[in-house]
Amino acid sequence: MNKGLPRTVRLPSSGVLLGLLLVVVAPSAPAQIWRRLQSPQDQARDQQEREALLRSQQADDLQHQSMFPYSTMPRGLPLPFHLGYRPGLQQLFPANPGLPSYPGNVPGYGNYPGAAQDPGKSGVPSLEPGMLKPDDGNAWPSWITHSTAKVGSEATADQAVLVRVTDRVWLRAPGEPAYVPLAFHDRFRVLQTGSQVGVRGKGEYQVVTHDGGKLSSRGPCSLTVVAMSEREMSLELSTLDSLWLSATLRPVHAKLPDGTELDFTNSAVYLERRGSRCRLENNGNSVVKFRGAAGRGELRPTDYMTLWMQEPATVAPADALQVSGDLVKSQSGAATELRGAAKGRVDWSGARFKVEEGATLSVAPLPNLSSKR
Repeated sequence: MNKGLPRTVRLPSSGVLLGLLLVVVAPSAPAQIWRRLQSPQDQARDQQEREALLRSQQADDLQHQSMFPYSTMPRGLPLPFHLGYRPGLQQLFPANPGLPSYPGNVPGYGNYPGAAQDPGKSGVPSLEPGMLKPDDGNAWPSWITHSTAKVGSEATADQAVLVRVTDRVWLRAPGEPAYVPLAFHDRFRVLQTGSQVGVRGKGEYQVVTHDGGKLSSRGPCSLTVVAMSEREMSLELSTLDSLWLSATLRPVHAKLPDGTELDFTNSAVYLERRGSRCRLENNGNSVVKFRGAAGRGELRPTDYMTLWMQEPATVAPADALQVSGDLVKSQSGAATELRGAAKGRVDWSGARFKVEEGATLSVAPLPNLSSKR
């Protein structure tokens, strides 16, 4: 015999069975019986508590409608659907999709959507126009001065800042015999009159001037700073691909590869070259004067024209050749020829050539294969 089982089983009484039957059949019957057993004072107190709870729910509804005037969420939905008007939470199903609603007591958000409020009435002090001024009016932007130690904080009219953006950018300082590539960590350099900037691949760079003007270049480009003063900035471009040039109050003079000269003030131009065609657009607010093979004229804002140029080359070797000795230099089409009247030497892009007396060295640029589409 299993000792874990009881020997006698007691059945519940008939009263207990009747109570269980009433709970299963009529769940509200015990509550009705309990009310009948309550005294009149207890019933009055319960009625007051129910009325107070109802008034509290009505006050919550009014507060919810004042916080979210565009919300139509009923209070009879289950609990997850009421998370929208809980403090600090967004509505799950707003009446205006895409516009979140926040209660007014959440810092940093405010009562939105809602009526606009005058900031002067909020009690928060506001700044008057022109109250904050830079410490120094002749200073480069902070993103330049805080990023490098090679550029001084003082901005003058006789210098500009070269900013390397991507890939390889070459720089030839005034008086230097060769171009120097800027390393990946060397982004900023100072440009002066006589500085030359070159890109032989897909590099990008910018030139920022002291008066807010800017030059942005993408792709092969060869730039020479001819003059830079308070009266004018003169640039010469022997190669370009995509170039943006803007000017403010200081006049800008630019010479293009085909010999066309541009003069403008308080305006901006965009140049895009594809093969032998170059598109010139006036994206500024004032006219751009041009003169060259296409004649003389003015480009009004939003106007454009097409310039015809020779097929560009990847490198202009005649500008980068360093000649020493008694050599005679001549041009034969796109090639540069150097004939030795006596012994001489030619340095170009890291290569060195010895030219004997009577010998001829010919250097020609490669065709720009990247422009063939």
